[in-house]
This record gives sequence, C-alpha cells and structure tokens, in this order.
Amino acid sequence: MISEPAPTKDEARAIRAVCLGLASPGQQRIAMRWIINDLCRVARPSYAESPTETAFNEGHRAVGIVLFDLAGSAPALIETDDGRRREP
Repeated sequence: MISEPAPTKDEARAIRAVCLGLASPGQQRIAMRWIINDLCRVARPSYAESPTETAFNEGHRAVGIVLFDLAGSAPALIETDDGRRREP
C-alpha cells in the first residue's frame, strides 16, 4: 500500500473501478487527477537537497507528464498546489 500520498477512500474506489474497467467518467477523472497530481506530483517542484531524491522526484514527474500527454493535455487534470485547477 502507498503510504504517501495516500488516496482518499473515493480516490481509491475510483482507481479500483478504473482497473476493473467499471469506472464512470467521474471516477476516471478522479483517478487520473490523483495519479497525475498526488502520486506523480506533476505540478510540484522536483528539486530536493539530495541529487538522488531530485532524480527520484523527476522520475515521478516523467510518468505523470506522459500520462498527461496521453490524456490530451487535459487542463482539468492538473491542479495547483492550493487545489485549484489550472486553466489553459
């Protein structure tokens, strides 16, 4: 189980539904938003004091950026640090 950042119950349900092919459009957005914003941390700076940690953070972001691109760069999937959706 992922310790940080842990998904909410709704996010975990949405991710399970996506994996089972049963997700509603809303659940699909919830799952992708959590993966891209919280797990991959696309909108957050990746720099850390340790070069190893910075590289690890960049790996997270790289996966999220690929998913974002595959999703058609949907701005609604990316949120700012204060939780607001980014506009194009």
